[in-house]
Amino acid sequence: MELNTNKKTNYRWIVCGFLWVAVAVNYVDRTALSAATPIIMKEFNIDGTEMGIIMAAFFWAYALLQVPMGYIADKFGQRIVYSIAVAWWSIAQMCIAVCSSLFGFVTARLFLGVGEAGSYPCNVGVVSKWFPKHERSRATAIFDSASKFGNAFAMPVVVGLITMFTWHAPFLIFGAIGIVWAILWWFFYNDPRKSKYTNKAEVAYIEQDGSAVIEDVNCKSTMKWYQLLKYRNVQAMCLGFFILNYILYFFITWFPTYLVEERGMQFSQMGMAASVPFIAAVCGSLIAGILADKLLMKGWSVTKTRKTLLVIGILLATSVGFAAFVESNVIVIALLAVANFGGVASPIVAGAILSATNSFQIALYTYGITAVIGALIYGCYLGKIEQIKVPEK
Repeated sequence: MELNTNKKTNYRWIVCGFLWVAVAVNYVDRTALSAATPIIMKEFNIDGTEMGIIMAAFFWAYALLQVPMGYIADKFGQRIVYSIAVAWWSIAQMCIAVCSSLFGFVTARLFLGVGEAGSYPCNVGVVSKWFPKHERSRATAIFDSASKFGNAFAMPVVVGLITMFTWHAPFLIFGAIGIVWAILWWFFYNDPRKSKYTNKAEVAYIEQDGSAVIEDVNCKSTMKWYQLLKYRNVQAMCLGFFILNYILYFFITWFPTYLVEERGMQFSQMGMAASVPFIAAVCGSLIAGILADKLLMKGWSVTKTRKTLLVIGILLATSVGFAAFVESNVIVIALLAVANFGGVASPIVAGAILSATNSFQIALYTYGITAVIGALIYGCYLGKIEQIKVPEK
């Protein structure tokens, strides 16, 4: 039953909180393996190249299925699709705990990627329905900050659980947490007009500028998803995010092993050190989201605001390359934190380099170089940021 009070409800921020938790669990789940990697490699005699394949298996499914998952979520609604997606990846996460072979780990990680591919498409769809235009940057920054928090939280907690129990524990525990989230989402989420926790005032506020997406599961798109690739801005964003993810997933996959094997940290110490870059990333994400909204309110164009923040952020990421030249662990952690302030190939490339050279030095050089390329793409190739006009049939 809809609330009838004249005072506007603010349930959209509760919904945003749900999204934040989902993304945090999402990243804890995908990061748990990296924290356990030094132990798993020794226990099952897995080399760097094989471990790189295990890590990358997640991204094969994750990258390929994001667009289809977005289509499915739009067609059937984020309520049911997100519940199924989180339950799916949580079960896959728990299955990792019983793996003992290369085939088993690769298969479980593939299934993890299938489920987690639904997270960001569902989040974007939910934000487009629940937030007016001037609040979307903030809402997106909030739930996206959970990706860094999830990594920051995962490292010390996962390491602690492994130290107290075995490497299996974090996979079982966080998998169970994800299943609980999926159940709660099913019971507490619906679209704004259907939700029993909103009133007319909040729905009117959400739809005030006419930009909110109104749910219609029977609507048909006038453009195929692959037709988006002919647009220059879509090409620029795809290339830019490939580079961003290439850098980011070093932290999500090989960073703990780098600290233990190359920087000589004890396993128990590694957890806190590995969390520092992600804590910096949480701060950077929130600051960027708030700053974007403020700049837009002050009259900056969407294009100027987005491109400025993108270029600054990815230029900061070039600091990852300087870590290869530094002896001090404290300075190395600081440089890598600055890099995060601001995918598919990264785990395999770093793993292969580790196997061939027994060092991460060359891998770190490549991350610094790719960050410069990413800044050039966002600064020079990305054009005016505006909604794509779909041609009418």
